[in-house]
Amino acid sequence: MSDDNTYSIRETREQLSRLVELAYLTGGRFLVTKFGKPRAALVPVPKGLLTGKKPIADYAGFMSAKGESGIELEDRMRRNKKEREYIERLRNGK
Repeated sequence: MSDDNTYSIRETREQLSRLVELAYLTGGRFLVTKFGKPRAALVPVPKGLLTGKKPIADYAGFMSAKGESGIELEDRMRRNKKEREYIERLRNGK
């Protein structure tokens, strides 16, 4: 990623709306840094997500280097049992 696509947290906060539009329209990716060290990335939404053909949780897997699915990554990231139960109720429509 070039320095043109790197923004500090302060710059990102000030220009978030513009960066989101650029990511969406151009497919650009932006690196967010804190004290010069990478902390996050702003990436465009995958096209399939906009059509509703694939569950949102399936897209989270791209963040995992372990090859786990988005749902597996999401479950691993949950902090406690109550959160897992709440998410399960949402998935089941209760």
